[in-house]
Amino acid sequence: MKTYLNKIFAIVFMTLAFSSCSNDDDNAITPAANELEGLTKFKEISNDTHTIELFSHMGATQQGYNEIKLRIKDKTTNQYLKNATVSWMPKMHMAMMTHSCPYSEVKKITADATVVPKTSKAI
Repeated sequence: MKTYLNKIFAIVFMTLAFSSCSNDDDNAITPAANELEGLTKFKEISNDTHTIELFSHMGATQQGYNEIKLRIKDKTTNQYLKNATVSWMPKMHMAMMTHSCPYSEVKKITADATVVPKTSKAI
């Protein structure tokens, strides 16, 4: 029984000794993820102060559900905005009426991201 306990103690001790040491550098700088990976810009809308770039995985929109990502560029600083507040409601203007379609809320993927996803379902 004593040798059995000694073996268990030795296994626990070795497990703790080898698992507590690590060669990982927690302070290593990881490269920023490419926010636009897999996306294609299909539209750019500009005014005097800002440019809005629209992206999708297909590079276009189609009838039905469309996942669209956007980012806003300030023309004076030539930088992409990280703290913009965006809201939207897609509308179709017809001769006798105007109507909307189902759509999602606009939210940022991460706090430092410049790309914002939104989705709609055109009917």
